[in-house]
Amino acid sequence: MHRNHFIAGLALCALGNICTAEMARDVAPEVAALLHSKNSYVRKKAALCSVRIVKKVPDLADEFVDGAGELLSDRHHGVLLCAVTLALELCGVDESHVVHFRKHVSVLVKILMSLIRAGYSAEHDVGGEFLLILVVWAIRMTSCFVYRPRGSVSPGEAAAATRQAGRRGRGRERRHVGRPRQRGVQHRRRQKRG
Repeated sequence: MHRNHFIAGLALCALGNICTAEMARDVAPEVAALLHSKNSYVRKKAALCSVRIVKKVPDLADEFVDGAGELLSDRHHGVLLCAVTLALELCGVDESHVVHFRKHVSVLVKILMSLIRAGYSAEHDVGGEFLLILVVWAIRMTSCFVYRPRGSVSPGEAAAATRQAGRRGRGRERRHVGRPRQRGVQHRRRQKRG
């Protein structure tokens, strides 16, 4: 890995985009090792590269399972978004990985609840919404074999749905109901008349 994390990230992006199956087999151990990097930017780019490698060569999925599980406990939203994407890709490749990620459902629920409680944050406005949706998908995929009566909704799912429903019409609270407030010369003229 290069000392400059931006160069390492650029190399990981290029590798994910242009690698062939043979090249992916050669570099998969190094990319899996970068999932444990100290730098969050490198971890995020390594997770994205891992997703691309798994899509090109599904046989290599076993190398990334432990790293993806470890990344699910990260605090950085970008890393979490890529880690959940990697976990979903790994679960789609092999059902035995679903059993492995079922251990992480409690972590996913904590992430979901923290996203719901956080409210609006300008820094994570769009990324938080994508992360929320991916976490709900990951919880659904890893716990799909758990029996739940038809029509019942967990408290986390209900809170996520109400949060999303409340955010649909962001501009509505700014609109005036009835007649709009008048300003300037016309407003002063009406005050003198009335």
